[in-house]
Amino acid sequence: MISRPIKFLFAAIFFMVLAAPAWAIKASLVYDGDVVSKVSHNEYKGVDYLPLKSVANLFKAQTQWMPVAEKAVFQCRNRKIIFLNGKKTAEIGSDKIEMDGPARYTDGTLYVPASFFAAETFARLVDCKVEWNSDTLTLSAQRNVSLYAPRITSKAASTRVVFESTEPIEYEDKLKGRIITIDVPKATIAQDETIRIKDPVVSEVSLVKAHKGAVLKIDLAQSVTHYTASLSENPYRLTVNIRNPKAPEAAEEEQKLVQAILEPEAPLPVPAVKSEKPKNHKEKKPKKEPVKTVSAGIRKIVVDAGHGGEDTGAIGKDGTKEKDINLMVALELARELRLEGHDVFMTRKSDVFISLSDRSLMANQEGADLFISVHCNAAPFKRKEGGFEIYFLSEDASDQHAEDIARFENMEPERSGLKSDSNRRATEVLFSMARTEFINESSLLCHMVSHAVNQRVPIDNRGVKQADFHVLHGVQMPSILVEMAFIDHPPEEKKLRQRKFRSAMVDSIVTGVQNFESKYSLLK
Repeated sequence: MISRPIKFLFAAIFFMVLAAPAWAIKASLVYDGDVVSKVSHNEYKGVDYLPLKSVANLFKAQTQWMPVAEKAVFQCRNRKIIFLNGKKTAEIGSDKIEMDGPARYTDGTLYVPASFFAAETFARLVDCKVEWNSDTLTLSAQRNVSLYAPRITSKAASTRVVFESTEPIEYEDKLKGRIITIDVPKATIAQDETIRIKDPVVSEVSLVKAHKGAVLKIDLAQSVTHYTASLSENPYRLTVNIRNPKAPEAAEEEQKLVQAILEPEAPLPVPAVKSEKPKNHKEKKPKKEPVKTVSAGIRKIVVDAGHGGEDTGAIGKDGTKEKDINLMVALELARELRLEGHDVFMTRKSDVFISLSDRSLMANQEGADLFISVHCNAAPFKRKEGGFEIYFLSEDASDQHAEDIARFENMEPERSGLKSDSNRRATEVLFSMARTEFINESSLLCHMVSHAVNQRVPIDNRGVKQADFHVLHGVQMPSILVEMAFIDHPPEEKKLRQRKFRSAMVDSIVTGVQNFESKYSLLK
């Protein structure tokens, strides 16, 4: 057990992190969903600036500084952009592009207004969709492709693989042995990608470039007798559903898990063993019209991106801020849940501070049916600590780490705009009323998400736990807090910066929600 002085030191360290000086703020450069680097960021007369050389590295472009002429040349795809120090215009061939501010040479680096890189002219030159988010200080570039990496959800009855496209899809599919091959002519992809999962039906999904398009390959874990491929719009999607021949056995195992969780004398939470094979879970049948088929029990879901604004949360060794990763995952999770037909409310959509009490009050005011809070874990005194954890609310923590992480997540920077003491006390009263009513539902939802993570995400699973998280206080609905990975553990910080890992985590949460939804009536 951690001694009392060390506990105070734990809190002091994180308050120091939260109080980081303004000059330490850096911008993020993101390419195809991966956070490539954190770079210096300047603000001059209300305009955000980024270092030209760092942006060039993002696009694998070349830069050259000419000190006598005080100009820089940016070259990409055999085209050049010329920037003159102190001038508000950039030259592309014979064209002159007006910028929001002058290029500025300082500390041996030429800085260019960030908004220039998000302009259509620059986007065409680098053949990407480029966006600048001044709230999160993030420059995001997405290669111009028509077909994206697959989304995968597992059920007891079947496994679903979805490929989203920017345009209508034409395809030819065939099953040979244990491989489903789908040719998509004229499709363009960012890069070859392979996803391996622990699934009773699918073992691997690949997306590879072909001479005249792309090829999708689904490697099966067992022989199957039936699968379907279908198209849908808004957005354009190709959905492949593969039936599980052993679905009755899987459903029976899942039912045993549910009953174990619902037993009053059963200890909560049921610990997860990371080396064990996860059980399969049953979802509702695939939906052609998601909005019309969502169960009346799970209509609205609140997605809460932990921390925000001056509350950075934990910070990784490479400077990755928890608040930024939380928001990226929350936005993607909200989008995927909406595609499944759910009404989604986000406590924050940008880099703003929202108090813990306000978050729970928002959820109640929205009349939501589920509350999901997204976070990154941290263990400053254990350098090699890592893995996934998921929590539901309890006054008593599962273990010392659960108590420590709850203490950190419960800290807030002092600022104006916090809810009054009376409102804080009101949430405590609501907490005492709600914790018994929703403890089974919250525990079951945690287990469903945890098992989906076992199947989908390449990370150790530390299991389902419970702790006294203030953000869950008074939430009048089943509520969970997801700790995706340890941001202060370098290998996991690297994972959190990768689109592939974050998307797998989102798919797992969505799968967990769907499996929970199929069992929700048992708890009523």
